[in-house]
Amino acid sequence: MSLSVERGHTFAFLSRNGEGKTTAIRMLLGLLSQDEGAVRVLGLNPAKDSLTVRARVGYLAEDQIMYG
Repeated sequence: MSLSVERGHTFAFLSRNGEGKTTAIRMLLGLLSQDEGAVRVLGLNPAKDSLTVRARVGYLAEDQIMYG
């Protein structure tokens, strides 16, 4: 898969349950390592630079718990 999102734009993964959305997002954020291939976010490898990647992107999970 190759994906490009322009600066300032919002992107959403939409598909049926079990089709890999959460897995893909976890790989993009460096929370899960891929079995093969390469993952790059803003030119960075999320597996090695996960804190830098997460500091530069926004992610809101569906089940995110927010303060009152």
